[in-house]
Amino acid sequence: MSSPAVLFIRLHPPGDEREKARILALITAQIDAGCMVTVLTTTPCRPIFASLPVTLWGDGAPRGLLRLLELMRRLSWAQFSAVYDLDGRFRVRAYKWLVRPCPPWHRDATFRL
Repeated sequence: MSSPAVLFIRLHPPGDEREKARILALITAQIDAGCMVTVLTTTPCRPIFASLPVTLWGDGAPRGLLRLLELMRRLSWAQFSAVYDLDGRFRVRAYKWLVRPCPPWHRDATFRL
C-alpha cells in the first residue's frame, strides 16, 4: 500500500518568522506521518521549502486560462488524499471549486497573511 499524497498550497511569502515556523511544522508533521508531500507554490516562496523533502510545483499562480486549466488537470490527476490551503486567498479558494474530483480541502485561518 502506498503512502497518501498530500498537497499544501502556499502562494505568498509568510508575514513573519512565527508564521513560517508554523507552516514548516505542519508540513513536517505530515512528512513524519509517512505522507508524500507536494507543495504548490510560487517562485518567491520556493526558498522556504527548499530544506524539506517535498516535491515542489512552482506554477501555483498561472497566468492565462489555458495555464489555469492545465494546473487544475494536474491537481485532479494527482489524486491527493488531502489539500491544505495555507494561503486563504481567493485564488486558492477558487481552486477548490475547479478541481474535480475534489479531495478533502482544509483551510486554517491561522496561516493567513
